Amino acid sequence: MKKKLTRDQEQLIRLSKKVGQSLLSPVNPKTRYPLTTHQMYYLTLEHDPRIDMIPCLHLRSRMIQYRDQYDLYELVELLINKAKCHGDPHDPDSWQLPEEFFERYGVLVFQQCRVKSDLYKKYGVLPKDFDNYYKKG
Repeated sequence: MKKKLTRDQEQLIRLSKKVGQSLLSPVNPKTRYPLTTHQMYYLTLEHDPRIDMIPCLHLRSRMIQYRDQYDLYELVELLINKAKCHGDPHDPDSWQLPEEFFERYGVLVFQQCRVKSDLYKKYGVLPKDFDNYYKKG
């Protein structure tokens, strides 16, 4: 007899599909911005495997740091159902997060993520020189 998947296991499978993973192994995202010592520390702590499917190490570290301040199931459901990918799913800059994410989980993201999502919403693409665009304001 087959064992029924738990709600969290089922969600992990759906999240892995959303980020283009065929295996349930951690996503190895592209990194453009160095992690701080504190961010690297949080990534070493024990955490839910769904967090390892998030294609942004900065967001992962904050999800671990603030894990007692939100419902992970609700957060992942929001990402599965409303986040949009505009390119390589392992590139954090390819993702547009919904406004609801910033309203509910603002402590988890940096301003650059909000600017990026606003540009995707307005133009459907990021400027080719997004890093310089963001730095200029």
